[in-house]
Amino acid sequence: MDENLIGKPLATIEVNPYEQFNRGSYPTAEFENVVIRRSSAKEFNLEGDKANVDDLEIIDSQGTGTAFVLNSKKKTVKAYLSIGSHVQFVELIRDLIIKHEEHCGTLILHAAAAVDHHGNGIVIVGNKGAGKSTFLLDLVGRQGYNFISGDKVFIRNKNGIALLYGWPEFPHLGYDTLKGHPALIEELSKAGYTIDDLNMKEKLLFTSDILQKAFGYAVKKNGVPLRNVIFPNVQAATEKTSLDLVHSIDRKMKFLKHFEFCCDNYFAGYHNYMKMLPPKDCKTMVEKFKTIIETLNFYSASGAHPINVSTLSIMNKEKVETGGEDC
Repeated sequence: MDENLIGKPLATIEVNPYEQFNRGSYPTAEFENVVIRRSSAKEFNLEGDKANVDDLEIIDSQGTGTAFVLNSKKKTVKAYLSIGSHVQFVELIRDLIIKHEEHCGTLILHAAAAVDHHGNGIVIVGNKGAGKSTFLLDLVGRQGYNFISGDKVFIRNKNGIALLYGWPEFPHLGYDTLKGHPALIEELSKAGYTIDDLNMKEKLLFTSDILQKAFGYAVKKNGVPLRNVIFPNVQAATEKTSLDLVHSIDRKMKFLKHFEFCCDNYFAGYHNYMKMLPPKDCKTMVEKFKTIIETLNFYSASGAHPINVSTLSIMNKEKVETGGEDC
């Protein structure tokens, strides 16, 4: 960054080659194995050895050639990295940011994607296999909607309006989803990825900048007001994809189950550099959001076929005027 930082940093990270990390520098350290993450994408399965020495937490992942020495009092992290450290290093930064955002009052929506259309935010939520990615790429790749996020969505409650913010991620898409978007396949090929070898059950993990190149959307810095929520179901046997209003209060409230917190995530406690938000505070944040539910439109999308403009017209296109702020 060229500009000056505002406020105190969450962490000052010093980067060194992994070869310079020496366990012998901490003779009193007693290391034990710790799991950092378990994921359906094997690239994100991370584990290592951990020890506590005075004010320091030391994590050493010999398998990836990565080590961290975290000092919560001084707000510093010494990172020892190798060519295999990419995911672990990103995961550390993601962890710090998510915990910080929770302390700022931000809700993290899991198993969700988000797009923007003329200043109106749309969230697509569903369990694994519901078709979030299929519906997301349909809106962005065919209908010209603006991409916000495809994995997690940050939501900030500002004066009773939910503002959506994106989350940098690694798209993880299957063959059936990819094959319907030639522009995306072309950009993947340019970057050295191939989908020809994927079987029907495999997914391809790639960097999010490829989505931006393929579909030409602009990343927006400020928040977008949430107006519509879509529950997709690509498994529904239909001749064309339909979009129907959801009237059931019980079904609308299922949206709240997609909020996740670090205190509910076993793997989020692998270090104590930043404390997790207490469960009672997390519950209070969700309770406050219930009043916003009443202001949103909910839809059920059934079918795996590309959706057309006339079907989408059911959604209210009224723009909500508000200003976004960064935490």
